[in-house]
Amino acid sequence: MISSDSRICLASGFVVFIEQAPKYQLSHCLSPLHGNGPKWLLFTEFVEHYKLIGVEHFYVYVKDIDEYSARVLNDYVRTGEIETTFLRTNDRPGGLYLRATIRDCIHRSRHHSRYVIIGDLDERIVLSGTETLTGYVTNVMTLHPNVASLRFKARYVVCTGHLPVYYNVMEMGVHRTRLLFSNYETFFVPVADAFIRHMRYPDRWTERELPTILSYGKMETTNYPEHLMPVLYQRVKERLDRVYLVNSTTTQRLLAATISTP
Repeated sequence: MISSDSRICLASGFVVFIEQAPKYQLSHCLSPLHGNGPKWLLFTEFVEHYKLIGVEHFYVYVKDIDEYSARVLNDYVRTGEIETTFLRTNDRPGGLYLRATIRDCIHRSRHHSRYVIIGDLDERIVLSGTETLTGYVTNVMTLHPNVASLRFKARYVVCTGHLPVYYNVMEMGVHRTRLLFSNYETFFVPVADAFIRHMRYPDRWTERELPTILSYGKMETTNYPEHLMPVLYQRVKERLDRVYLVNSTTTQRLLAATISTP
């Protein structure tokens, strides 16, 4: 997460002071959506989670998205909660656009958002208490005026199933600042305050990295924050119901039973 001084910008070599505050206090720069897999559930849960903890706006980069998932993406565009940038070229795999989009989003969000999160679709910052992420970041920046970025440790959540293709049965089983302006530093967030729930579904990553992770110690069962879970469930369901027009009693029962992550 990085901060942007909303009062200063460079114009033709001169320093220009901008009096108005940025439109948003906290936004999120999402790494490019790519690949052919279904994204509708993960994307909806991602947006609604971050809205719950204080994120006001999303900068979304799209390289590849299936037609079904695009329906919920377009619904968020319609309601003004996200803005999209489509990557039209085909000169490289979708994942290789990451560094370019990070740099683009830093400049795109400057003077538009006071603070911005740089993250992936499968990452969720969660706090230990009931404070919002906006409040936590603001407090840290106030207490440490020379801090320009916050770095959160990750805890991997290994999911036991794959994402559903359609909205009928829901089964939910380059990460640091490299360069800062002088006199600024990174604040390492204590795990006791907050951490990233980094979800991993069965793929080559789990086959390759899981043995190494297990060598650090035993795995444990963790849960999404209890005070947020009912609200998250309801908001995800309302959005998907509106987009995909699913209102059957069976679907609601399955959704309630399976939305929580392992």
